[in-house]
Amino acid sequence: MKRAYVTATMALLVPLLFGSGCAGLIIRPDDSTGSKIGKFTARFLLGVSTGILSERIMVGVKSRDDERRVISFFAKTSAL
Repeated sequence: MKRAYVTATMALLVPLLFGSGCAGLIIRPDDSTGSKIGKFTARFLLGVSTGILSERIMVGVKSRDDERRVISFFAKTSAL
């Protein structure tokens, strides 16, 4: 399930980033109202999905580090 979520998120993000580029999401005063709403929505979705994705990655890194520390602790304790 987690892998499917990451794949779906990347499938949505990659075309947005490479198709329009980040510079294309700058809201300018002369943009139409619909264009401003679309750019704001895209920026919001990119921001939220990036935050969620990075947090999921950090949780995985932290859990692997915790496991490594526990294994190291028990290896040192059993050697005594």
